[in-house]
Amino acid sequence: MASEAELLALASACEMASGPNIALEQAIALAVYGAEATDVTGITVIDGIAWRVPAYTASLDAAKTLIPAGWWWSTGDCSVSADASCGPDVAHCSKDMRVRFDDGILIDQPSTPALALCSVALRARAATMGGSDD
Repeated sequence: MASEAELLALASACEMASGPNIALEQAIALAVYGAEATDVTGITVIDGIAWRVPAYTASLDAAKTLIPAGWWWSTGDCSVSADASCGPDVAHCSKDMRVRFDDGILIDQPSTPALALCSVALRARAATMGGSDD
């Protein structure tokens, strides 16, 4: 599993990406699930089982699987930018987490909703590790 700093670096990479990126998806899978990448085509091995890396940077359905359990999420898209936000659901988190993330985590970027959702999901995962609220 990746460190808090590695997750934040991947979140920043999502914010800077201009569209879907297989290499970034593979890096996310490696960071989040501890997978070992076997090639650059998106095939990954976890516990000896080969699987295709989800299209995190291209699909909202794939990106939302990165949101930590017990966190809410939302996305938006317009002619100027794409945005996403997420935060801990009051019914599923500690009081400390609710206080730290009362407004959630918001990314507003000129890219795609899937990339924005990947970014906030990775930032949320980093926040649950060590206390960063970027």
